[in-house]
Formats: sequence, C-alpha cells, structure tokens
Amino acid sequence: MKSKNISISFIRLAVGVLLLLLVITFTGCIFFAGSDTGIAVPNLTVKGAPSDITALSLRVTGPGMSPVESYYSSVPSSIEIEVPAGVDRQFELIAHVGPSSLSAAVSFKGTATVDLAAGETTEIVLTMGLNETKLVIPDYRNNRLIQIDNISGAGWTALIGTDIGWTLSDFEPYDVDFDSQGRIYIANNFASTGFRRVIRVDDISGSNFFAFSDKASSIVALTVDRQNDYLYYSSSNQLWRVNLDGTADVSRIINVGVDQIQTIRGMAVGEDGMLYIAGNNNLGLNRIFLYDPFAQNVTTIYPTNINTAWDVLVKTPYIFITNRNGAGGYKIIQLDTDLGFIAAYGNQSPAADDIPGNYYGPKRFLAILNKKISILDEASINDVGFQGDRLVSIGDIAGTAWETYGQTGTGTGRFEFYWAC
Repeated sequence: MKSKNISISFIRLAVGVLLLLLVITFTGCIFFAGSDTGIAVPNLTVKGAPSDITALSLRVTGPGMSPVESYYSSVPSSIEIEVPAGVDRQFELIAHVGPSSLSAAVSFKGTATVDLAAGETTEIVLTMGLNETKLVIPDYRNNRLIQIDNISGAGWTALIGTDIGWTLSDFEPYDVDFDSQGRIYIANNFASTGFRRVIRVDDISGSNFFAFSDKASSIVALTVDRQNDYLYYSSSNQLWRVNLDGTADVSRIINVGVDQIQTIRGMAVGEDGMLYIAGNNNLGLNRIFLYDPFAQNVTTIYPTNINTAWDVLVKTPYIFITNRNGAGGYKIIQLDTDLGFIAAYGNQSPAADDIPGNYYGPKRFLAILNKKISILDEASINDVGFQGDRLVSIGDIAGTAWETYGQTGTGTGRFEFYWAC
C-alpha cells in the first residue's frame, strides 16, 4: 500500500484567528506539524491507507453552532474552512475509497471532540479506522472468497488459491474479518499441514499475502480487535491471540469462569476488548459466551432460545446472533452488551422462497461495520429438506429493508457455502 500526505488548514476569520493542528493517522503513529505562528498550516497525514482514497467528507458540529460540512470529490492539497470557537466541537472526517478499488474498504473515519478558543493553537488527533466495507463472502465449498460492492451483487470479484500461490483445493475460506486498514483476514478450514492457518491479504486480488502460523487443526472462526491490533482465531475447541504482524501467538484458556467453552463457531470483539463467542459449553449446551481474553475466563452467558448459534455481530450498544436452528421468531437475536435479551426476528423458510423474515439457516455476518446487517443464509437438504445459498440484508432487528442476493451454484451470483447437500 502507498501512503497519502494531505495538508489541511482550518481558519476562523469572523472573531479573530482560530489556530488548529489536525493530525490524522491510520496506524496510530502521530505526526505533528506546524508551529505557533500567526496562522498554523497543520498537516493531515494518512499512513498505511490505500493509495486509492479519492474523496473526503468533513463535518464539524457542536453546541451553539450550525453543522459545518464540506465534501471534496478529489483529495485536496489544503482546505480552508470557518469553524466557530466554542466547547465540544466534534470533528468527523471520512476518507472515501474509489469505487474501482479492489480494497474491501469503502471508507475510513476519524472523530475527535475538542474545546476551541479563538486565537489559540489546538492540537486535534484523529485516528482513522475502517468505517465501511464491501461484502466479502467465504464461499467455502467453491474454494473461493467473493467480494461484491453491495447486496445487488455489483463488482463481483473472486480470490482463489492460485492467486496466493496455493492450489485451488488448498484454499477453503471459512470466516473473514478486517483490520483498521481494511486488510482481509481469512480463516482457512483445510486439514492438511501447511494450510491450517489464518491468512491475510491487502485486497481481493491477494496482494501482499501473509500467512500466520500453521496449527494442528484447521481454522473455523476469527475476529480482529481493531482497537488493540490483535487477531483472535479458533480451531473450534482452541483459541489463540496473535499480534497483527504475526508475533506473540499465544493460546487462551477457555474452560474457566461461569461456564466452560467447548466449541467455538463464531466470535466478535467488543469496544472494550471482550469477546462474544457463539458455541457450546462442555456439556454440549448452546451458549453465547462473554469472554475476557485478558483474564482468560467466561464472565457471562446467554442460554435462552439458542439452537446452533453460528456467529456474533457487535453493533454497540447491541449484540446480534445468527441462530441457525432457532425456533420460529428467533432466527436473529438482539442482545445488549451484557447479554441481556432485547428482541428476536425470523422464521424457518419451508422452501427456497424470498418472503421477508423467512430464513434458510442464518450463519455468518458480513460487512460487520456497515449500517445494515448482512447475513450468509444457507439451507441443506439433509437439514431442512432443500438446498439454498444466498445473502440476506436487513436494516434492523425488525427486518426492515429486506433484500436478498444469490442462489446455489458455482458461477457468478451463485454460492455453495458450508453444506454440500
């Protein structure tokens, strides 16, 4: 990836000069430029971001002021904008990735809230993180990873084993997540030595392929802690944590606390670094576990109306669960961050229909940062009497704005997710 350097100036002219120093970084490395002169010319430094950022959106809000908004259809060399002095000025900058990019990222965002006094220099630090992604789909039985722009299926692009120097059959993507730079992490569920690992690529072309350590069992679930730069991954009955550069790969104890984790099918990390895990306990009972990966113990469980829960999605202040074999009305479950029940939605579809609210068998969450909830939905003949593979997108737990895409098969617009029959 290449880096972009952008100079950005904020000037208030109405009541004296407001001096701001705005620093943006995608990597956490903060670079301050400028000095306490008459008018500071601060630098916005974007490091580690895709070189194909093509536009910026800036919004400044606060009490006693009207929102100040600017959109730049190309990345400017500098920006002049009037910002009234005052308390609790919130700066939000969104960097938009070009629509033709192969990156999974759609945009990055940084925010900061500061008090601004006219005539004083203020340092504002915005740490840019991943804001929105395309849909990146583990098409496991077809030995490929699919990326599409949205639920319409536009921009269909596939990554296969030969793109990363493997054979076609070596590549069996089972779960996917992203780091703050938009790089793609893939759990490879293949049983042969050398391929039982997590891999990372910069984009759907497979560029800058990186392989984490090989394990004794294939990998079925993962999640990236974008706040602390950790990767958590699991072989179903084991859990590991590793730095994003592959160092400090350590196992985590999962059989201590208010319950014992025996099986992990899916997981997600909260803003506080806690893990939400969908799986079973040591007695084979279905559970959602709230797990502290630092103390290495289970602190809370959710056991009600859970039947083969497959994945977890964190959308603070809520947690969503894909409940594959859940009873009627409980295919998708919404909890609070303490695992308290809020709502549920969805029924078992009796056939391959497109009736809103009828699920084949919801499994993985996709595009985990986006406003809408996107789900990998699959049925098997052995399980429910018909074969079906598609994506479902909903706006909320009530199923508003229901949309679907795809069907079973091997070509464009077709999937074979986890079940062969």
